[in-house]
Amino acid sequence: MKTSIRKIGNSAGAILPAQLLKKLHLRLGDDVSIKEDGMRIVIEPAKTRRKYKLQDLVAQCNPNAPVADDLQAWDNAPTAGEELL
Repeated sequence: MKTSIRKIGNSAGAILPAQLLKKLHLRLGDDVSIKEDGMRIVIEPAKTRRKYKLQDLVAQCNPNAPVADDLQAWDNAPTAGEELL
């Protein structure tokens, strides 16, 4: 596949053909990672971290799960300052 470098505002860019975007499952607005490898430019889909909501994570917790001994000891330890429980 061949494309050319084009002026885009104060920068430059290359147009990615639709068939390549489709093959790589990329859409407009997706983030990509660009790096130099010798005399090559490597463009890869960016590895994004999944965003979690607290309520979704808490919903996965088992309230009946056993508490680890070290955490139980921490919970039962006497206060050492002016903590409020």
